[in-house]
Amino acid sequence: MEEPRVDSTQTAPEPDEFQNETPNHRTATLERINPKHIFAVATVITLVALGATTFYLFFINPNDWTLPSFVVVIVLMFFALSTANSLLFVNSTRIGGTLMGLTVAVAGPVALWFSGMLLFFYLIPPATLFPPKDPLERPLTLEKFGDIVTQVMKREFNWSTYTEWKKDQDTVDEIFDEEEPTTLRNLLGGLYETRKSDGKPLAMLGEPHITTVFFYFEKVVIKVQRITGLREGENTYIRFESHGTESGAKTASVIFVGDSDKNTGILRRMKRFSSNSSYKGYYEEISENPVDCLILAYYDDVVQEDYLIVNLKRFSNDLSGRIDLAAVSLDEIHPINASSFWQIQPPLFLKRIISSTSNEEHIEVPLVFQKVRGADVEAAQKVHDRIIPWLETLDVSLANDQIGDSPVRNLVEAVRGAFENATGAPTLAEAYHLIKEENFKAYHLENARYASMMLLRR
Repeated sequence: MEEPRVDSTQTAPEPDEFQNETPNHRTATLERINPKHIFAVATVITLVALGATTFYLFFINPNDWTLPSFVVVIVLMFFALSTANSLLFVNSTRIGGTLMGLTVAVAGPVALWFSGMLLFFYLIPPATLFPPKDPLERPLTLEKFGDIVTQVMKREFNWSTYTEWKKDQDTVDEIFDEEEPTTLRNLLGGLYETRKSDGKPLAMLGEPHITTVFFYFEKVVIKVQRITGLREGENTYIRFESHGTESGAKTASVIFVGDSDKNTGILRRMKRFSSNSSYKGYYEEISENPVDCLILAYYDDVVQEDYLIVNLKRFSNDLSGRIDLAAVSLDEIHPINASSFWQIQPPLFLKRIISSTSNEEHIEVPLVFQKVRGADVEAAQKVHDRIIPWLETLDVSLANDQIGDSPVRNLVEAVRGAFENATGAPTLAEAYHLIKEENFKAYHLENARYASMMLLRR
């Protein structure tokens, strides 16, 4: 085999020349990194991590903290601390272990960072600091089930708890602020009152239709309320006691029992009246069927904000029926500026909340609220058709002296006098016809449940 040709001027390299050969450029660059640069970069990263942690802890509202951001900040904090420790002190931290036959070990700054972070999350689990806000994510308990039902009612049917409703409604202020104890006492007392005799429910009305109008004059408020329905049992009981808005208000109430046609429901005449309860608790015992009666109430507390309640629990054991509710201001200086209409009922589950003032846990007010559509002309016409027959009947009864000389007549005359002073008409029916349509705020609810409430501001 032919030997390779070697030029006479070439010489074979010596082994020492290989050993003393200058390293290539890439190797030289890696070896010449100044440790000061590494220290500077690590310092900058550490300061950024500490700055982010400080900003999160002292400048972000704790109510706005979230679980992901909290975890990221803790990771950054331990990274900064472990890096600073390694830069300032000799770090010989090492952790290791065997996992499924594999030996895993971590040493240096990473080990300090990792071990400190794991210890913190073990002692203070993030889930305990940030419990799920969605009740569906919490373990199944009775309280969770109640929260789910409350959430569904709010999302699907627009029912709100008392605290949420009080914050969201913008019709009134004072009666759920300064007068809140009196207001809640009246609301809860009406919605949770018992209607029993000898342990048995009082006979009420089937298919009740309740039409209520509140008339606001300069110095008095008058309620006119017509109640119709079918009698339950041999007798039915209608409560006619009334309460003023403010504590200490003076009121007077009377109930008139009418005779109506069974087929048409047309009121034919007034049969009798009463201002004294024929049964304990201001319930009037009525044997007529169908039932058709009128409650007339006189209040001396003229307020600028008011809440008007129609509680079906007073009239029906089924807690359901038709509702007409209206308010009219005959005081030109204080017209009705705003109104809203709500359904109220007990919640399916009681809810515990934390007070914003005392920071103590207590039971939420056991009421839920649902807003109903606004006032309209059709609802006002329904009110007219229901109220005018009784006003005409009272006018006839006064003219024929059927009421006689009694406290009841005095009350009716006071009501008639208030209407005459405001409209100039000598009779109740004529005065009602003179009321301007725009003065009415009327609502109608065909399938009402429990209680309905109108809020108004004058």
